[in-house]
Amino acid sequence: MWDEQDYFSRWVQSICAVVLGMAAIGGIYMATHATLIMLRFGGIAATMGCIRISWRCAGYAITGRNNINRDNF
Repeated sequence: MWDEQDYFSRWVQSICAVVLGMAAIGGIYMATHATLIMLRFGGIAATMGCIRISWRCAGYAITGRNNINRDNF
């Protein structure tokens, strides 16, 4: 499981990448409008985290390598 031939996990990771990407876009929108809640609750850091995890999930969904759920030893 979680290797290059596991297409189910790659679909799951692609769905996670899309959802987290939409959350990142929403966070960027909120940050550009300087909402107080973004500044008070660390929304900019959460947005950066969404971008990072979305990037990793999308990378695994496309290539099948460097899965976010396990270490590659």
